[in-house]
Amino acid sequence: MDFMDFDDEEREPKNNRLKTIAMIVGILAGIATVVGVIFSIVGDKEPTPEPTIIAEETQKEDIETTTETQMIDEELPVTEAPTEPPTTEAPTEPAPTEPPTVYLDSLKITESYDFLSRNSVTDSIGNNYMGHFLYTHASGYTVYYLGGKYTTLSGIIAVSDESDNNTSGQVTILADDNPAYSTEAMGRVSTPVEFSVSVENCQWLKIESSGDYWCFFILADWKLQ
Repeated sequence: MDFMDFDDEEREPKNNRLKTIAMIVGILAGIATVVGVIFSIVGDKEPTPEPTIIAEETQKEDIETTTETQMIDEELPVTEAPTEPPTTEAPTEPAPTEPPTVYLDSLKITESYDFLSRNSVTDSIGNNYMGHFLYTHASGYTVYYLGGKYTTLSGIIAVSDESDNNTSGQVTILADDNPAYSTEAMGRVSTPVEFSVSVENCQWLKIESSGDYWCFFILADWKLQ
């Protein structure tokens, strides 16, 4: 082997190593270029904020808005809706009330003569009377104290069926000894008479019957008002 051949053999491995190194450097340079391009693309995009940070900021904004609203509500005065004045109705006059009714036979008899007691009676034309009535001969009388409490006396006067034939009589009402009412002569052929008479301011009321003794009178439903 000569000297020149020996040098060629030594250079060949060195050249191979250099090529390999150059190739690796080229690959690394390409990778660096690619990485640079990727970073440049990524760098152009805006950074995405963290969701947690956005949520916290939104919550803070909601709290601040709520606080401002409450402060505004507190500062504004509350205005109530105007109320209509109550309707004043014209006073109405109370309806007139009738005075209480008192039956004469329920009052105490102060003085009497020949007034009889009966549970029921019948007049000469067949009407029956029960309850509030007085019964008397044609010669009796009775007296009641009214004390000026009443204004009107009303009732029915009839001839009893117990009266004898051909007998008659009449009934007179006296208010403080002043004649207030008097019937005509009545007998068995007379129909019942209804009356109403003023007894205003009357203190003493007297009822008299006169005529034939066997003529009987029924004083039915005599009422004071």
